[in-house]
Amino acid sequence: MGKRPADDARPHPGDEIRRRLGQALSEQFPVRVSSHHCDDESHGFVVALGKRWAAIALLDEGRRHDGWDLVRLRDVSRVRRSRREKVAERILRARGTWPLLAPVGLDLDRASRLLGTLAARGDLVSIHCERERPDALWVGVPLAAEGRDVVVHELNTVGEWDNDPSYFTARDITRITVGDAYMEGLALVAPPRPPLTEHG
Repeated sequence: MGKRPADDARPHPGDEIRRRLGQALSEQFPVRVSSHHCDDESHGFVVALGKRWAAIALLDEGRRHDGWDLVRLRDVSRVRRSRREKVAERILRARGTWPLLAPVGLDLDRASRLLGTLAARGDLVSIHCERERPDALWVGVPLAAEGRDVVVHELNTVGEWDNDPSYFTARDITRITVGDAYMEGLALVAPPRPPLTEHG
């Protein structure tokens, strides 16, 4: 009777996800990346791949670069080559915006390091916790990554800063969006960020 394969010899679903993302990065073909937790997909080009996160340069309806999705690999359910985006690279080249690049200096190997670098940059981001709230996002500036917690100064939907900091658990964050048109618009109309009593 044959031996059962050792647990570490069995294929892991995450291995195929990583392989597909790595292929998309090296060959630079457009992808649609699906989540285990919601119907939203990230459409664009994989521009960086770490041990636990990937950066996807997003495209808008006009096939212009529209920020990045930083997706946690364990929350990705499927990576598909996007046939309808075959012309996207040609459009981006014609606009002089090819190749698409990753945000500078992001650590995609651990959530705490990624959130720490985002805090150091001071960028406005949107945070998604899709396991718990697949239809929700929170916009704000990460201030610090403290152990398992992330401190964020939130900006509400009418462009006003909250008075108190918000706290997120790093392991609950499934996706972070950086630099898209919605957040750029909010940043244009928001007043200067006021100091907070804590983490100001």
